[in-house]
Amino acid sequence: MNYFFDTNVFIEGNENLRKPQIQAYLKIQSFFNQPDAMREALVVLPTGTGKSGLIAIAPYGVSKKRVLIITPNHVTNNSIAKTVEALEDNFWINMNVIFSIEDNPIIIRYEKDVLQSELNSAHFVYTNVQKLTGANSLMNRVQPDHFDFIIIDEAHHAPASTWQKAISYFNDAKILHVTGTPYRGDSVIVPGNRIHETKLSEVMEQGYVKWLRNRTISNEKISFTLEDGTVLTLDEAKEIKEDSWVQRNVAMSDDCSLEVIRKSIEELKKFKSISPSVPHKIMASACSIRHAEIIKSLYEAEGMTAVLIHSKMDPALQDKLFRDIENHKCDVVINVDKMGEGYDHKYLTIAALFRPYKSLNKFAQVIGRVLRAIPEQEITKHEIDNNALVIYHEELGLDVLWDYFKNELEDIGKYKKVKEIDFSDDDPEKRETLYAAVSINGETNEVDGSYSFNLDFNKKFGEAEEQIRRDRAKTREELENIGLDDETIDETLNNLARKKRREITSELKAIYNEKRPLERRKEIKRILNGNVRLISIELLDEYNIDPKGLNLYSIFKRYLPKYTKDTTKNDGVLVIYINTKLKIKFAGRELMEISDLVSAQNHLPEIEEEVGRILNGIS
Repeated sequence: MNYFFDTNVFIEGNENLRKPQIQAYLKIQSFFNQPDAMREALVVLPTGTGKSGLIAIAPYGVSKKRVLIITPNHVTNNSIAKTVEALEDNFWINMNVIFSIEDNPIIIRYEKDVLQSELNSAHFVYTNVQKLTGANSLMNRVQPDHFDFIIIDEAHHAPASTWQKAISYFNDAKILHVTGTPYRGDSVIVPGNRIHETKLSEVMEQGYVKWLRNRTISNEKISFTLEDGTVLTLDEAKEIKEDSWVQRNVAMSDDCSLEVIRKSIEELKKFKSISPSVPHKIMASACSIRHAEIIKSLYEAEGMTAVLIHSKMDPALQDKLFRDIENHKCDVVINVDKMGEGYDHKYLTIAALFRPYKSLNKFAQVIGRVLRAIPEQEITKHEIDNNALVIYHEELGLDVLWDYFKNELEDIGKYKKVKEIDFSDDDPEKRETLYAAVSINGETNEVDGSYSFNLDFNKKFGEAEEQIRRDRAKTREELENIGLDDETIDETLNNLARKKRREITSELKAIYNEKRPLERRKEIKRILNGNVRLISIELLDEYNIDPKGLNLYSIFKRYLPKYTKDTTKNDGVLVIYINTKLKIKFAGRELMEISDLVSAQNHLPEIEEEVGRILNGIS
């Protein structure tokens, strides 16, 4: 059997898939199935449009045997895992691409302890590029003909030497390059025949990604005091010094950073006021680890809860912090290039930039992190919740990149070699002696911009905000007229505003307010465990499956812990499957905090829907 040709899949005409995904898939199929097909193809899909989903469907009808997915780093690798691993999102089942879980592909994340038999039986193998070469590497474990189809995620990295070694080693495999940013920071062209490109403006207007605005913060009365006591005005500094000198100083200045920080907080509070049910967050981009620590402390001093993620952290700690972000335990996420690509969290809505980027690629990557759209069923209004904002200081010199990005031009990255400004962890500590002491004495000014030439996204935000406030004022007046007191009115308005995706039961609410944390956690855990069992029984009853039968084990066994066996009854199989998905998303029961347990309870309906689709395909 040829899995990718013989498995029944629903792609063309599938309304659960996005049009750019289907269009790109058809181009991929057409390109590689030509008798004289060239070896390498390039597909460009903007971040947030469904690049990982495209990677999941691309091999069907194209690959004649195993598929290798190569990612550039740990974060991107995890992003792929969330799409292709059944215990994560289960993309094929949830998007109705595959109707039976038995037809799901066998997927292996390459690690050094993977068995050869597993590599041989897998349909998909995915790994980050660092694990391709060296001791215990994938290329030392398999023959050149092991894979027929190689998919390179974030393909603007592909000209790098390690990627090229893999492409040369698997010399007969078809190569699909996929990227959201088809430009690099040097003069090297992204490889592959560009067979499909979807422009960001197209998917923005179609609502597949957030709208995008920018706000430039400036202050005319910035002065620079040199080590010898000389004071330069902003104009004098620009005339005497290089642009990079001014940009370094502004980047390292707490006062300049605070102008951006306070504006980003003001905008976050506006989002939360207008749409309190959506957990909007700020993503802040810093110059170095030490600089990120300073930015974090500045946000915390302003009353925000912030987390910091960087590449030198232990991967286990990174994963914990990413779970904290996913479970809404922070207002601000601060990173040092860690979210430049591959990380997707749809509630990142404000990008606060504190780094003077020079590369259009890096600039586009970091902005891409706030573009993922929040589903319509979760939001108050598209013009509010799916209307991202990028904020930065004018003297960081980012307006040039914004203009290139807005006009969807590639020239700056395609034909010029661009060198980023290097920052070390010593820079913040020695900033006054390395550069200058920066002072601000003027008023903060703002200039707004909109990505679209057809729609003013700032105007649309303001109009929607005003309409929501008018509607609430009208409701308040109606409640006052029927004699309700202010406290009851405020509570009613808050309940109306909070379009909760799921309601916690009254029992759970009461326990959540219990003053004894240990008892509270035990009780919520008891309720969660009971609801998992109840969902399992109700689903088996709905699909006429005997709870004490043994037929589900063979269907789910790939996704169950090793301690399960063929005598595990159907109700036990579903309970273990649901609990395993909860553990991957939130951590084990003993490690889950109260907020995690409540979030897990709220997540159960999504898992229930997924399991229902699986059982429907069986019955």
